[in-house]
Amino acid sequence: MANFDVVRTLYLDECISPEKYTTLMNMTGICSIENKGKKLKLHYDVRKLQFHQILDETDLKISRTRLQQWKYNYYQFTDSNLAQASGHIPHCCNKIPRS
Repeated sequence: MANFDVVRTLYLDECISPEKYTTLMNMTGICSIENKGKKLKLHYDVRKLQFHQILDETDLKISRTRLQQWKYNYYQFTDSNLAQASGHIPHCCNKIPRS
């Protein structure tokens, strides 16, 4: 069984408010949140929730440096691929095809 849990680190421009923290905790798919000032570590299941959904629903003020922007784009790309892979039904290549 494949593991579709991911851990993402976000760097924020400002500390997260209690309302946004509560919103994050109540989202389906969030396993845990580690909050250290302006650094937020999210652990979630990509089958239920993806990175772009987290940003859209919480309106977090994330750091927009070039490196962070590249990393966030990578998070979106890998979350999308993992979500698509979760629905894949594997087949066995070593069997003779049925006629």
